[in-house]
Amino acid sequence: MYRIGDILEQALLLHDCVVLPTIGAFIVEQTPPLYDKDLNVITPAGQRISFNASLVDRDGILDSCYARTLGLSVRRARLVVDSDVTVIRHQLYQSGSLTIGSNLGTLTLQESGELLFTPVQERQGLRSIHSYGLYPQSCLLPAIAPVDHTTAEPASKAKSDRKYWTIRINRTAANWAAAGAICFLCLLPISSDSHPDRYSAGFVPYGWLDEASVVTPEQKQASSGSATTATQPNKATEQTEIVSATPEHAAASSLLITHDEALQQGSHAIVVGVFKGPKRAERFIEEITTDQPQTKGVSLQVIQESSRCLVIAGISSSEERAGELRRTVSALSDSFAGAWIYAL
Repeated sequence: MYRIGDILEQALLLHDCVVLPTIGAFIVEQTPPLYDKDLNVITPAGQRISFNASLVDRDGILDSCYARTLGLSVRRARLVVDSDVTVIRHQLYQSGSLTIGSNLGTLTLQESGELLFTPVQERQGLRSIHSYGLYPQSCLLPAIAPVDHTTAEPASKAKSDRKYWTIRINRTAANWAAAGAICFLCLLPISSDSHPDRYSAGFVPYGWLDEASVVTPEQKQASSGSATTATQPNKATEQTEIVSATPEHAAASSLLITHDEALQQGSHAIVVGVFKGPKRAERFIEEITTDQPQTKGVSLQVIQESSRCLVIAGISSSEERAGELRRTVSALSDSFAGAWIYAL
């Protein structure tokens, strides 16, 4: 029964961890040097033995030590180790405690089934400081009181530090300030570029076009003959449909008209802009008439169509005349370059 303890002590002199199969592992730990201020005693560094019951897998160190000590093969030594471990477990179940070796300690089986290892006293232990001839010694020098090494700062540095001020800000206050700033930015309106070129009708999807407003090649051929026979009075009438001779007449005409009012003037309108609301449409008209003098003679009106407002530059009674009117309006300004025909 003591053979396994002696061989285990020899193995711990060569290795820092040796596993006793199915029981646990014995571990060598380093202890740092200590200084007791009250007793003024210096204790040198040493080692101590601890036990870990969770390491139960065989590591082969104890088998090799058995084979080397008893002169057996490793396979035969493993059987001898298992036999000695069985004896140790039987002794623990019977008496509840067992002393391992002469310089290791005592294993105790608790009621919960756990193993508790109690190392021998420090002066008799296998890895005690006395095993190497090292003993605690009284410090020959008296205890030295801590000295305050703080020195006075130069006057120049003290003066330079006065240029800076330290402001302590609470983290919670900073978080609230950041949250308030974000909320304020979210409430601000989103600005957009109000340049007239951005309101041209070229971006309007073709879904707004009525099928009747699409001119086919056959209709172009049919309309070419009628266009050549058109008289000069008809052209003068088209010019009056585009618009008005004076700016006063253009200002006098109502900007916002309904679909029925537009239908009374003709069947096809020349659309130069599409907007979500009447205010945006009126602002577009103001910018066009202010920034581009060549368009002041054009009478621009707004037609409310479902959820969109159409800015028109004239209404014609036929599709052919509306086509010529669109070409005339497109040539007046780049803002009207994307004008298109809308069948009322």
